[in-house]
Order: sequence, then structure tokens, then C-alpha cells
Amino acid sequence: MKRALHITSGDIAGNNLVKSKIPGEVFVWHDILYNGPRKPGWPDKITLDAQANFLEDSTGGGLSKK
Repeated sequence: MKRALHITSGDIAGNNLVKSKIPGEVFVWHDILYNGPRKPGWPDKITLDAQANFLEDSTGGGLSKK
């Protein structure tokens, strides 16, 4: 069975996951949800694909863009 990786963007949420004793590792990534100011058409497909690929590579395949 694969071990779960729970990624959250806040310390409080991460601490609550740890306290819940849910199986798996908890990783708090403080800037995962920040993409900066929004403008029409941004982020574009290239940017979203690059971000998804980065997340997949940096988590050892724990995330995918599907």
C-alpha cells in the first residue's frame, strides 16, 4: 500500500491533520496556492502545466495534473 502525502498551505491545517492521526505524511507548503495578481488569461496553459510538472517532480510523483 502506498503511503499518503497530505499537502496543505497552512500551519493550522497541517497541525490539525497531524492531531487527527490520519495515516501519511503531512507537508505544509506555505506558498503552494499563491500565483500572484490575477489577470485575464493568466495563468495560461503553459504556466499551469509548468506548475503541475514542478509539483509532480518535487513530490516524487505524488501529484499529477489529471
